[in-house]
Amino acid sequence: MINNVVLTGRLTNDPELNYYNGEKSVCYFTIAVNRNYKNANGEYEADFIKCKAYRNSAEYLAKYVNKGDLVGVVGSIEITEKDGTWYTNVSCQSVQRLQISNENKTNKLNSWAQPTNNSNSWGARLNEEDQKLVNDFMNLDDINDDDLPF
Repeated sequence: MINNVVLTGRLTNDPELNYYNGEKSVCYFTIAVNRNYKNANGEYEADFIKCKAYRNSAEYLAKYVNKGDLVGVVGSIEITEKDGTWYTNVSCQSVQRLQISNENKTNKLNSWAQPTNNSNSWGARLNEEDQKLVNDFMNLDDINDDDLPF
């Protein structure tokens, strides 16, 4: 039997990270996926698909992905029943951020570039060495057109 799902869509909310048994991380999120055809009004509709990721993927999502970001998901359909209600989710084997939304772009770049003294905080994006690399990378003033290979 084959149960594979490949989706690209935008997060409808910030991911929710939870820990089970004190160490197992699970991240819940919903993505909006546009249908590839127009409705009677000539508009593209979207499906809202609930997903969950585990371990490293869950940590990655919580740390680097926000509402509006475009993500690619590879996983499988998982149907569960609780108290007589059936739930359908995509259980993700792989999640990648494909694009930062325009409204998050400036905020993310600024938060990554801000050093912080609390290395245990989720907000601690870069250590001092990484901060220097970002600053050096962002300094484009010393590049000469003759240095470019094209």
